[in-house]
Amino acid sequence: MDSDAATPTCCPASEVVTATTPEDGAARFFTHLFDTSDYPPRWFCGNWNSFEGWLHIVSDAAIFGAYFTIPIVLLYFILRRRDLPFPRIIVLFGAFILSCGAGHLLEAVIFWHPVYRAAGLLKCFTAVVSWITVLALIRIVPRVLHFPGIARLNERLSQEIEQRQRSESHTRAILETAADAIITIDAQGLVISMNSAAERMFGYAPDEVIGRNISMLMPTPYRDEHDQYLRNYLASGVKKIIGIGREALAQRKDGGEFPIELAISEVRQGESRTFTGVVRDITARKESEEELRRFNEQLREAGERVMLQAEELKFKTRDLEEARRAADLANRSKDEFLANMSHELRTPMTAILGFAEILVGDDAECIPAERADAIQTIRRNGEHLLELINDILDLSKIEAGKLEIERIDCSPWQIIEDVVGLMRVRAQAKNLPLEAELEGPIPATFRTDPTRLRQVLINLVGNAIKFTELGSVRVIARIAESAAGSALEFRVVDTGIGMDDAQVARLFRPFTQADTSITRNFGGTGLGLAISRRLAETLGGALDVVSRPGQGTTFTVLLPIDLPAGAALIQTASDASPEPRGGAPDSSSDCAAESAPRSAPDPPRLAGRILLAEDGVDNQRLISFVLRKAGAEVTVVENGKLACEAILQAVAEGLPYDMVLMDMQMPVLDGYSATRRLRQDGYDGVIVALTAHAMSGDRQRCLDAGCDDYATKPIERRNLIALASRHMTAAEPSSGGAAD
Repeated sequence: MDSDAATPTCCPASEVVTATTPEDGAARFFTHLFDTSDYPPRWFCGNWNSFEGWLHIVSDAAIFGAYFTIPIVLLYFILRRRDLPFPRIIVLFGAFILSCGAGHLLEAVIFWHPVYRAAGLLKCFTAVVSWITVLALIRIVPRVLHFPGIARLNERLSQEIEQRQRSESHTRAILETAADAIITIDAQGLVISMNSAAERMFGYAPDEVIGRNISMLMPTPYRDEHDQYLRNYLASGVKKIIGIGREALAQRKDGGEFPIELAISEVRQGESRTFTGVVRDITARKESEEELRRFNEQLREAGERVMLQAEELKFKTRDLEEARRAADLANRSKDEFLANMSHELRTPMTAILGFAEILVGDDAECIPAERADAIQTIRRNGEHLLELINDILDLSKIEAGKLEIERIDCSPWQIIEDVVGLMRVRAQAKNLPLEAELEGPIPATFRTDPTRLRQVLINLVGNAIKFTELGSVRVIARIAESAAGSALEFRVVDTGIGMDDAQVARLFRPFTQADTSITRNFGGTGLGLAISRRLAETLGGALDVVSRPGQGTTFTVLLPIDLPAGAALIQTASDASPEPRGGAPDSSSDCAAESAPRSAPDPPRLAGRILLAEDGVDNQRLISFVLRKAGAEVTVVENGKLACEAILQAVAEGLPYDMVLMDMQMPVLDGYSATRRLRQDGYDGVIVALTAHAMSGDRQRCLDAGCDDYATKPIERRNLIALASRHMTAAEPSSGGAAD
């Protein structure tokens, strides 16, 4: 509006306002609260120019902006400082100022929109708020007057600060001089403070730890569990460590771990929570406890040792006495064994040496029949000595676990017939019937070691014949059934002198017989039954005995039935057909060989060249004599070196030897080394090992050295000639090689 053209346009009130009652006026007031038709805009009331009008409008608007902002600031202040006194008076001030500002805003609006009724209502509200504020101030002012002044507050604050500083200095002094580490953390686990002891204990400077998580001072697994435990405690309030001392492990800056004792307390200040831990290094205490534990353990062990020693001392005299009695018994057993062995060795040696002296003396009165009898006696007693040696070797093999066992198909009835046929001459010499019987069907063949089974039965039958004067000896076979299954049973039943229980108890001990009187009466080393039981056990079976004095003895051999596929059963002896033997008895099995001369076909004739490598002069003469008499051409050398030279020279001349008999123990170069050297030089002729070693593994050792066969001393003439004939027949004369 242009001020120069402004003219008063306000209408007289009498023209605008009509008379109304008070009730109608109040109703009209509120229904026309924002009605502007009854009043002209302020621009048209009075002589307003533009400057004056806008001065009012802008000023009122600015006052409204300020009065609107002030309550907002006061409200923010109250929300942030909930600890301020009299917050309600501040709210009243805010409402008073806000209503005043709203009034100024309406004053500016009336220039265009004359809402005088709303403006009046707002002024009424402002008046009410103003007087409420006045009344509140009247109530508060006396209380406010009791507040100290700024200077007094500053003085009190200074005193409190000084007191707190002294308290903090005192506390810091205590913390710094404490021997234990003291560390404070916040609710997030971040370190707030640590004392000097903590620095020394963990090796960190304060600036390396403060502000970082306390878990850096913990080893695994405590490090991984700490933050989760802290969160769980803050959420649930359930204490597991706080307020409770405990032992744990801590970790230094260098990574070393050490035991600690930890006590944690919690401090709450409003919404703030802090946790202070007191940490004590208990390494020395743990070491002392461990040392004390070890000392106590040593004391306990020492006490136990003393008690054990006391207990041992209690029985030591008894043990020594038992050991003395055992030693005496062992000495008596040894003396008895030596006496027995001396008797067993000297008896055949006496016969051998005596009859040999008769033959050497060439007594004119000695007729040819007597010379032949002397020779047979020498041979029989020599074989007896060999049997004794073989028994001792067998026992040593069994005791050492080196006895070689083979399992092949063989006929149990054929083995029984072999044993009965072999031992019948000895039984007939005492007029004793010796019979083989079957009790029910037995397998026609089964799988075992026939040589060892034959050896067991020969020993048992020989023993039965030895101790039986009247009656008979029977060998019975049958299938025995038991809870463990079926077994093949061999019983050797005699009607001899029998034994009591005490004699049976020591029957299977080596070098032992029923008693010394029986040993004197019947002779023998006492090895046969001990070997037989061990052989039966080695074959997977057992050997037992039942005996009564004056009634006889029954030995029972039980062997597992290992039947080959398609094996048949025989009901009677006539059903048994001859079976190829699984093996011939070895020298230890031929217990009855001395009882009678054997009938056998003449040995075959030999044709060919044999090299004998033997260092013993007597053995050279004996073996070369036997071989030459059988028709062989024999060359003798006394050691392995000469044997190698002779063999290679013969090959080079085109006249190789048909067989080499190589003694394995000779001077200069032994038979093992000589055989290996020949095989390395390409010699493929027949080499037969000749050795007095008859222990388990000796045969394989010879074969591993390159020998084609193996023969043990003493040499039996027929066996030696048969061995030579077999290999020389198989040899190729043109090359001297072996086709074995």
